[in-house]
Amino acid sequence: MGQHGLKTLVVGWPTTWPAEKVEHATIVAPKVLYGDDRRVTIKGSLWRHVADAVQPASLLPKVRKLIVEPKDVPGDQLAILADVPPKDSSLYALPKIESYVHALRWNIARASSVEAVALGLQEQTRPDVMLVYFQCTDSLLHRFWIFQKSEAAIRERLEQFKISTEHVAELKKRFSAVVENCYRDVDARVGRILDAARGSDTLVLAFSDHGFGDGPKPHPFKAEPYGGIHWSNGAIVAAGGRVQKGAEVGDISVLDITPTLLYYLDLPVAEDMRGKPVRKLFEPDFVKSNPGKKIETYEDEPQREVPYQEGFPPKPKSFIW
Repeated sequence: MGQHGLKTLVVGWPTTWPAEKVEHATIVAPKVLYGDDRRVTIKGSLWRHVADAVQPASLLPKVRKLIVEPKDVPGDQLAILADVPPKDSSLYALPKIESYVHALRWNIARASSVEAVALGLQEQTRPDVMLVYFQCTDSLLHRFWIFQKSEAAIRERLEQFKISTEHVAELKKRFSAVVENCYRDVDARVGRILDAARGSDTLVLAFSDHGFGDGPKPHPFKAEPYGGIHWSNGAIVAAGGRVQKGAEVGDISVLDITPTLLYYLDLPVAEDMRGKPVRKLFEPDFVKSNPGKKIETYEDEPQREVPYQEGFPPKPKSFIW
């Protein structure tokens, strides 16, 4: 997009650290930290002290002022996601609960940072394209999935991992709404960004990098005793622009997102991209007038090799996905 003169704003997008110097692009990249901070995610967060996370670097002072870190989140804000147990609660004697309550605080901090940075830099840079990533629908579902289920299901899971079932009712009372509240919180934040940035002809795409749901029984992951598991099928919702109202796009892939954006923007789709433009997303008249453009590659050399035909990491044969 930058090569064709379009301005982009990329905030919190996975695997963008260290932020590259890309023409016409503003990038605020998440970094994975280790030690105490590593316990919350493998997708990274926005931190004031991290170097090489902002391009152009001249925006670093402003970004640092907009970032919210976990220590900045007051305790009463945790109610956005859960009915957090008091400090003397016996729930903290159960495996992971203390760490997972910290994850609630961390997720609010990260979502608040992404929203604040996106809004602040959007106002300053006026991008043509914004890419903004919220991740609580991944990280918190790994931690709290089972608590939205019945008490019987919670008890069964705890018994599997030899965790005391004495507090099943209280676990459900305090954490049963985390999954729904997470989606509501992200929805509100996306709404505020759209209110600030959306024009009359703006294309809006909301999509996930994978799905989430119940896993096989017994639950396979000892490190996530209360979580769900990834499902291969994700979700995509589109609105605005030349989107065909009521269209159902069917079987598409995350690999199709970039070609679809390029197609919509009337930019060439590279022949070495595995994905394809999802034309059925758009109105027939738009598709008819836009046959699409091609280019061999946007890289220094075409990227033809596909080492993992079915994705990486390979899926264990015994799992139900």
